[in-house]
Amino acid sequence: MTAPAAERPWKRWLLKPLLHLSLRGMSPEVIALSVAVGFALGVFPLPGCPTLLCAAAAVVWRLNGPAVQVINYLVYPLQLALFAPFMRLGGRLFQFPPIVHGGAWPAVLGALGAAAHAIAGWLCIGAPAGLLVYVLIACCLRRVREARFNGEGELRCKSSAIVNKFVMACGIESNNS
Repeated sequence: MTAPAAERPWKRWLLKPLLHLSLRGMSPEVIALSVAVGFALGVFPLPGCPTLLCAAAAVVWRLNGPAVQVINYLVYPLQLALFAPFMRLGGRLFQFPPIVHGGAWPAVLGALGAAAHAIAGWLCIGAPAGLLVYVLIACCLRRVREARFNGEGELRCKSSAIVNKFVMACGIESNNS
């Protein structure tokens, strides 16, 4: 089977490696947890912290470290975009304004208050979003793993024709040897 002439980069650099990990022996749950942790910690509202948090989580929970970090770096634009909404949500929880004007010390306290608000907002949204990402990816990868390849490289799927189309569209070939 020949590779398509114009393969999309996200398929080649993200989707195929994750699916190949699943087909090569990593459990769908470990891959899904790696992606979910990378996503949930990757949108942590303080720049620089997600890399350290993802590395620590990968070591503590024995996850796929490169997968966690790749997802972390992919969601970096989302981290920047969600800082203000997280800060507003945290401000509603704390019921006081984070920014104070009138000198250096009040500005530092205001910045710390804004960071605290953003972290509180992230705690309200990040964990449920990470759980949702985990459930969705684990379900999809379990279905892909259930799929069986025959000797000619064609996919036979017991569970769903949608999974069959999805895996074939990604160009995953049988590597059972």
